[in-house]
Amino acid sequence: QRIYVGGELALSLGTNGTYLYAAPLIGFDITKKFSAGLSGMYQLQRLRFNNGAVYNFNSFGGGVFTRLRPVEPLLMQIEYNLFNTPSIYATGPERVNVSAFMAGLGYAGAMGPKAYYQIMLMYDLIADPNMPLPGFIIPPLHLKFGFVWYLE
Repeated sequence: QRIYVGGELALSLGTNGTYLYAAPLIGFDITKKFSAGLSGMYQLQRLRFNNGAVYNFNSFGGGVFTRLRPVEPLLMQIEYNLFNTPSIYATGPERVNVSAFMAGLGYAGAMGPKAYYQIMLMYDLIADPNMPLPGFIIPPLHLKFGFVWYLE
Protein backbone atom coordinates (compact mmCIF):
# COMPACT_ATOMS: atom_id res chain seq x y z
CA GLN A 1 0.00 0.00 0.00
CA ARG A 2 2.31 2.70 -1.29
CA ILE A 3 -0.02 4.51 -3.71
CA TYR A 4 -2.65 6.88 -2.36
CA VAL A 5 -5.41 9.01 -3.89
CA GLY A 6 -7.60 11.72 -2.50
CA GLY A 7 -8.05 15.43 -2.59
CA GLU A 8 -10.27 18.29 -1.61
CA LEU A 9 -13.85 19.18 -2.54
CA ALA A 10 -15.89 22.29 -1.72
CA LEU A 11 -19.38 23.38 -2.76
CA SER A 12 -21.38 26.43 -1.80
CA LEU A 13 -24.80 27.22 -3.25
CA GLY A 14 -26.68 30.44 -2.66
CA THR A 15 -29.08 32.90 -4.23
CA ASN A 16 -26.23 35.28 -5.13
CA GLY A 17 -23.74 32.73 -6.35
CA THR A 18 -22.20 29.30 -6.54
CA TYR A 19 -18.74 28.10 -5.62
CA LEU A 20 -17.34 24.72 -6.69
CA TYR A 21 -13.80 23.51 -5.97
CA ALA A 22 -12.29 20.10 -6.75
CA ALA A 23 -8.61 19.21 -6.29
CA PRO A 24 -7.75 15.52 -6.80
CA LEU A 25 -4.32 14.13 -5.97
CA ILE A 26 -2.32 10.94 -6.39
CA GLY A 27 0.82 10.17 -4.42
CA PHE A 28 3.44 7.50 -3.91
CA ASP A 29 5.24 6.65 -0.65
CA ILE A 30 8.94 6.65 -1.49
CA THR A 31 9.74 5.69 2.11
CA LYS A 32 7.49 5.24 5.16
CA LYS A 33 7.86 8.96 5.96
CA PHE A 34 8.42 10.62 2.58
CA SER A 35 6.14 10.74 -0.47
CA ALA A 36 5.62 12.70 -3.68
CA GLY A 37 2.75 13.13 -6.08
CA LEU A 38 0.67 15.07 -8.57
CA SER A 39 -2.39 17.23 -8.00
CA GLY A 40 -5.00 18.98 -10.10
CA MET A 41 -7.50 21.76 -9.46
CA TYR A 42 -10.74 23.13 -10.93
CA GLN A 43 -12.63 26.04 -9.43
CA LEU A 44 -15.88 27.70 -10.55
CA GLN A 45 -17.28 30.90 -9.11
CA ARG A 46 -20.66 32.06 -10.41
CA LEU A 47 -21.87 35.44 -9.19
CA ARG A 48 -25.42 36.71 -9.66
CA PHE A 49 -26.08 40.42 -9.23
CA ASN A 50 -29.33 42.23 -8.41
CA ASN A 51 -29.60 43.59 -11.97
CA GLY A 52 -29.80 40.00 -13.27
CA ALA A 53 -26.24 39.85 -14.62
CA VAL A 54 -24.42 36.54 -14.08
CA TYR A 55 -20.64 36.22 -14.24
CA ASN A 56 -18.74 32.93 -14.38
CA PHE A 57 -15.10 32.72 -13.34
CA ASN A 58 -13.27 29.42 -13.66
CA SER A 59 -9.72 28.47 -12.83
CA PHE A 60 -7.85 25.23 -13.41
CA GLY A 61 -4.36 23.86 -13.06
CA GLY A 62 -2.13 21.29 -11.45
CA GLY A 63 1.12 20.72 -9.70
CA VAL A 64 3.58 18.49 -7.90
CA PHE A 65 4.12 18.00 -4.18
CA THR A 66 6.43 16.34 -1.70
CA ARG A 67 5.25 15.35 1.74
CA LEU A 68 7.11 14.40 4.91
CA ARG A 69 5.44 12.72 7.88
CA PRO A 70 8.18 13.03 10.57
CA VAL A 71 5.93 11.81 13.41
CA GLU A 72 2.28 10.81 13.48
CA PRO A 73 0.05 12.80 12.98
CA LEU A 74 2.21 15.69 11.67
CA LEU A 75 2.47 16.50 7.94
CA MET A 76 4.97 18.81 6.26
CA GLN A 77 4.39 19.60 2.60
CA ILE A 78 5.97 21.62 -0.21
CA GLU A 79 4.14 22.03 -3.51
CA TYR A 80 4.43 23.88 -6.79
CA ASN A 81 1.26 24.65 -8.76
CA LEU A 82 0.49 26.41 -12.03
CA PHE A 83 -3.04 27.79 -12.41
CA ASN A 84 -4.82 29.36 -15.38
CA THR A 85 -7.26 31.95 -14.05
CA PRO A 86 -9.01 35.21 -14.95
CA SER A 87 -6.83 38.28 -14.37
CA ILE A 88 -7.89 40.69 -11.64
CA TYR A 89 -6.46 43.59 -13.66
CA ALA A 90 -8.93 45.18 -16.10
CA THR A 91 -6.16 46.52 -18.36
CA GLY A 92 -4.22 43.24 -18.66
CA PRO A 93 -4.89 40.00 -20.49
CA GLU A 94 -8.22 38.33 -19.80
CA ARG A 95 -6.59 35.11 -18.47
CA VAL A 96 -3.18 34.62 -16.90
CA ASN A 97 -0.99 31.74 -15.71
CA VAL A 98 -0.23 31.97 -12.00
CA SER A 99 2.56 30.11 -10.19
CA ALA A 100 2.20 29.15 -6.55
CA PHE A 101 5.04 27.72 -4.46
CA MET A 102 3.57 26.71 -1.11
CA ALA A 103 5.03 25.24 2.06
CA GLY A 104 3.20 24.31 5.22
CA LEU A 105 2.31 22.10 8.13
CA GLY A 106 -0.67 19.92 8.73
CA TYR A 107 -2.44 17.31 10.79
CA ALA A 108 -3.45 13.84 9.53
CA GLY A 109 -6.26 12.19 11.47
CA ALA A 110 -6.74 8.45 11.01
CA MET A 111 -9.98 7.14 9.51
CA GLY A 112 -9.15 3.46 9.71
CA PRO A 113 -6.03 1.61 8.57
CA LYS A 114 -6.05 2.88 4.95
CA ALA A 115 -7.44 6.42 5.09
CA TYR A 116 -6.99 9.74 6.83
CA TYR A 117 -8.25 13.29 6.69
CA GLN A 118 -5.78 16.12 6.46
CA ILE A 119 -5.84 19.76 7.50
CA MET A 120 -2.93 21.89 6.30
CA LEU A 121 -2.00 25.54 6.67
CA MET A 122 0.09 26.52 3.65
CA TYR A 123 2.04 29.70 2.94
CA ASP A 124 2.40 30.83 -0.70
CA LEU A 125 5.97 32.09 -1.13
CA ILE A 126 5.18 33.72 -4.51
CA ALA A 127 1.91 35.45 -3.44
CA ASP A 128 0.77 36.43 -6.94
CA PRO A 129 -2.25 38.78 -6.68
CA ASN A 130 -4.07 36.66 -9.29
CA MET A 131 -3.89 33.54 -7.08
CA PRO A 132 -7.30 31.85 -7.51
CA LEU A 133 -7.36 29.99 -4.18
CA PRO A 134 -9.04 31.90 -1.35
CA GLY A 135 -6.75 33.21 1.35
CA PHE A 136 -7.04 32.40 5.04
CA ILE A 137 -6.84 35.45 7.33
CA ILE A 138 -4.14 37.02 5.13
CA PRO A 139 -3.79 36.33 1.37
CA PRO A 140 -0.53 34.29 1.29
CA LEU A 141 -1.98 31.79 3.82
CA HIS A 142 -4.23 29.00 2.56
CA LEU A 143 -6.16 26.46 4.61
CA LYS A 144 -6.57 23.06 2.96
CA PHE A 145 -8.84 20.24 4.10
CA GLY A 146 -9.04 16.90 2.32
CA PHE A 147 -9.05 13.12 2.46
CA VAL A 148 -6.52 10.45 1.47
CA TRP A 149 -7.10 6.73 0.78
CA TYR A 150 -4.39 4.13 0.23
CA LEU A 151 -4.96 1.72 -2.66
CA GLU A 152 -4.37 -1.96 -2.09
